[in-house]
Amino acid sequence: MGRWYHGQIHGKFWFGVQSSDAMVNYGAHELPPDFMFKSCGCCCDCEPDEKDYCEGCYESYEEHIQDIRDQEDDDNITECFEPDESNGNYEYDTELFEDQGLPYIEKHEEFFNKYIESLTFNEDNDYAYEINWTKEDFGADVGEIIADLCMLKQIQHFFQKEGVRNCSWNAEY
Repeated sequence: MGRWYHGQIHGKFWFGVQSSDAMVNYGAHELPPDFMFKSCGCCCDCEPDEKDYCEGCYESYEEHIQDIRDQEDDDNITECFEPDESNGNYEYDTELFEDQGLPYIEKHEEFFNKYIESLTFNEDNDYAYEINWTKEDFGADVGEIIADLCMLKQIQHFFQKEGVRNCSWNAEY
């Protein structure tokens, strides 16, 4: 199993050594949560004040809110949506990356090369990366640094190839 991230970059967080919000330590920031409709679980792809109910599943606000009230046995419920906090949305801009992420990569380049023979990126798969390891063994403390360096290098590669100012992804918790 494991936790994944998807978006402009794609990959799997390193089990036991890398948190879902790891890039916050290097200047990325978490965006406000998306919203989902109660009862049906559909994603609300707009601001909650723009749409009162799930138009794909219900004919009216009254029908949707009644379904929620019945399921939760609470006649005081007035909203059909709630924040979807099962995932985190993150964004990293080039300025913060250059101020915080890039210096970290440069500071640990020799360390990184000790354990990683090569790191290649698949541009057809949202810049997912593959690692070829050296023969050096390492523990969890080194693994955390290398995991973060791999993701930082993935973001760096994305910025270089795409020439955009922001990189965003959705991380599983």
